[in-house]
Amino acid sequence: MLVDIVLGVVALVVLPRVLHRDSGPPQWLLDPRRERRALRWGLLVIACSAFSGGAFLPALIAVSSLSARRRPTWIAAAVLALMGVLVVGLLLESQAYPRGDLLLVTFAGVGLATVLVVTGLYQGSRRALLHSLRREAATARAGQQARAEQARTAERTRIAREMHDTVSHRLALVALHAGGLEYRDDLTPEQVRVTMGTIRRAVQEASEELANTLTVLRSDGADALPAPTMVDIQRVLEEVVEAGAQIETDLSMPVQEPPATLTSHLHRVVQECLTNALKHAPGQPISVRVDGAVDDGIHVVISNPLPDRDVAARGSRVGLVGLNERVALAGGRFRAEAQGRSFVVRAWLPWQS
Repeated sequence: MLVDIVLGVVALVVLPRVLHRDSGPPQWLLDPRRERRALRWGLLVIACSAFSGGAFLPALIAVSSLSARRRPTWIAAAVLALMGVLVVGLLLESQAYPRGDLLLVTFAGVGLATVLVVTGLYQGSRRALLHSLRREAATARAGQQARAEQARTAERTRIAREMHDTVSHRLALVALHAGGLEYRDDLTPEQVRVTMGTIRRAVQEASEELANTLTVLRSDGADALPAPTMVDIQRVLEEVVEAGAQIETDLSMPVQEPPATLTSHLHRVVQECLTNALKHAPGQPISVRVDGAVDDGIHVVISNPLPDRDVAARGSRVGLVGLNERVALAGGRFRAEAQGRSFVVRAWLPWQS
């Protein structure tokens, strides 16, 4: 009885060293040294069950856990050890069993070992499947992050290209007025003050726009385009209407022309949102509302009804990531989400963007 109790306790203490254990999220790594020792500890637990009835249940768990590793040599060693335990148990019995009972016990042992092995293989296969799914999910997340980062970089580069001609125009004005002051000596003091004020404003505007441009690296200047204006934004809306889309517009802009950088950001937001609406919700009406003031900034709200699942196009949503990056660089706010039965994009841009 003492041996039975001692070996049962030993089996229970050693059993956790046999069971599967990983590091958990996010890596789910296994300890190689612990895995190599699992077979030895498992065989020890099974051996204890030959002389202790209290160790028999831990021995069954050890056989199943070793089988879950899906290593043929480990499975064979665990099954042979379990069958050896049954043989030793029969030999230690004081009474003699008929041959029929011995065959029955043998078949029962083989059936028990088969059930344990199949259960262990199922657990191992399920564990491997979960590991594969976790790895695929991690790869998908990494890919999405890479695409989002590429979208941010592309948006930063696009902003720099749009500002190229604007900064060049400001510097050309400075050079023009400075040249007039250098070669003309018939200007009155009032005309000199006006020219110097024009130069000061042009330099200040160019400095602000250049400070925004320096946040990105400009990779190719050959395809730089002039900065869009409010007329270009209106033309984008007209082109979408000519394409057959239903657009309800409400443009309430101040009389003063917005800064070139602000107009570039606004043009990009409107263009990207209309493109997304046409791609993901074809045939649905689109609402475009733009209003603002010099002291309040520009507010943009673009919405469209959510389409049916079988009609909506699939996308990577990197366009919205780029818009978020652009608006954030301009010091504004951006939000795109589904509200009820509509998809709504809200953006705010400061006037001195």
